[in-house]
Amino acid sequence: MFDAPAEGIYVWLGLAAVAAATLTTAVGLPTGPPPAPTQAATTIDTVAGSEAPASATHVLAADRVRISPGSLTVRADGTTATAEFLYGPITVAGDGALAALARGVSPRQLFDAPSTLRRAVAAARERVPTWRSGSRLRVARVVWEPVTVTVVDVQ
Repeated sequence: MFDAPAEGIYVWLGLAAVAAATLTTAVGLPTGPPPAPTQAATTIDTVAGSEAPASATHVLAADRVRISPGSLTVRADGTTATAEFLYGPITVAGDGALAALARGVSPRQLFDAPSTLRRAVAAARERVPTWRSGSRLRVARVVWEPVTVTVVDVQ
């Protein structure tokens, strides 16, 4: 009379399976809101749209960043979001002289002539955008007549 019916075990096993599936789904959900690349893109647009040489730094709240000449894509907690630039194209610094240019070093110290800077910018714009990690975005608008360029670097 006080024994559990045979189907009761199957009910408990079913409930345990549903609970495990629910827990697995809940753990897999993102822990925060999706990343917002618009603030970083606005920082880049502000510098790129200025009339004179300018620079800015923006702290990133993303795990990875991918910058192309026309857009910024950020990834955090498994979600990805993209923002387009209003002013462009921009140049992704990479390593070397363009990275130093983004940090504020004068182009005259890095390149022997504006034409050399122009060639470096053209080569950088042809690179395929890659995911990069970093917590800081540096942007610099450089004017060295007749070359005007906006350089972005992730550090």
